[in-house]
Amino acid sequence: MFASKRLQKYSYTILGVLFSQKLFKRVIIVLAQNIKEGGVRDLSMDDTYRQFQSYMIAAFHEGKLDGIFSEFMDENGSINPRFPFIPLKARDRDLYERVMQDPVVEVFSIFAFFPQLAGYINDPSSISISYKPIGKRGLVAAVKTPDGNFIMKPVQSPDEERLACIIGENGLGPRQFPSIDGYLTEEFLDGTELHALEGLTPESAFNLGQQVAEIYRQLHSLGIIYADWIIQSPDFGGLKSQVIVGEKGPRFIDFGVAVDLLKFPDFSPRDILYICYTCDPMLKYHLGDIDEEELISRLNGVKSELRNAPREETLGRIKECDLRNAQKAFNLVVYAYDRLWGGSKDVFNGFLEGLKSYTPIVN
Repeated sequence: MFASKRLQKYSYTILGVLFSQKLFKRVIIVLAQNIKEGGVRDLSMDDTYRQFQSYMIAAFHEGKLDGIFSEFMDENGSINPRFPFIPLKARDRDLYERVMQDPVVEVFSIFAFFPQLAGYINDPSSISISYKPIGKRGLVAAVKTPDGNFIMKPVQSPDEERLACIIGENGLGPRQFPSIDGYLTEEFLDGTELHALEGLTPESAFNLGQQVAEIYRQLHSLGIIYADWIIQSPDFGGLKSQVIVGEKGPRFIDFGVAVDLLKFPDFSPRDILYICYTCDPMLKYHLGDIDEEELISRLNGVKSELRNAPREETLGRIKECDLRNAQKAFNLVVYAYDRLWGGSKDVFNGFLEGLKSYTPIVN
């Protein structure tokens, strides 16, 4: 569970009633406590969405909608996005009713309580927002304000907020802004996904590949591995990139599975799991049927081995595996999707060239 640590000093008035700092604190604590860690294999999730999905499955099989979630669905089956406030009902029913009747909350849902919107909340016409639930993760929002555009989303791991801040400060990913605990508020990167770029000359594509390699070098110099594929084919009919290319060049997004190697050798079981996945992606399939208790036992065994392993050599090998996965991602694009992304070979060659001057080292 993610505890609420940063309580912002702001308030706003709706319907002539002041939502004071104290009331804000109550609401923010509930929203923060909704975000919970799942099992070792799971990313963090919004517990109200997890419960809601289970409720919908049961309702589908039983053919009826009743209970606490039924009030959040209309006759057409549309979902009212305010149900993350449900836990507040048991703690402070009066405050819950006020929140649920608040017209700003009706439009902005949980994001009405995010500090980045505090200056606009009394003039909602100055901002626009769109949001949708992403599986069990919870609501993810895109927000446009006069001062910039932002993405607001639940964190996916206990380390993501800290690592995303480090990465953003070094210009390798989106800048991070004050948020409520359990959520990120980050810069919306205005650009194009790596695989969707058009009109690249061979030279510009080659240079782009070199820049991607440089991002890996800088991440590794910070003691961070990305631990994910930068280009994926989620439905085997298209592509998805974790690299956004804008005026300032490429930057990475989504650090939910990134691992802080500076924690060596005191990794969490989850850290160990994603290190294992990085070094052998096929383990995702081999470990899929193992129950949680056995999985944790195996991961603790790996941790014991790491404690006795030479630090520099071990972390260097992990970084090399991170680079190898990037090469595999490019290979996927070059040999399976070159018709969709004609410049992929030149980007890949630039990436390989950029790696020639980089040998993974340890801080």
